[in-house]
Amino acid sequence: MCELEGGAGAMLFASGMAAAGAVFLNLRPGDHVLAPTVMYWGLRKWLADFAVHGA
Repeated sequence: MCELEGGAGAMLFASGMAAAGAVFLNLRPGDHVLAPTVMYWGLRKWLADFAVHGA
């Protein structure tokens, strides 16, 4: 995949939610994220319930 896209590296995940979780869980305190209002409901709920409150 990395070679096809001309990237420096690649990671594979079992689902989109796993990929999104990996990205969000690697953010540092104080980091900010802009997210669209229209997205996968499970990710939107996770962000609203956990990420916004720093849990």
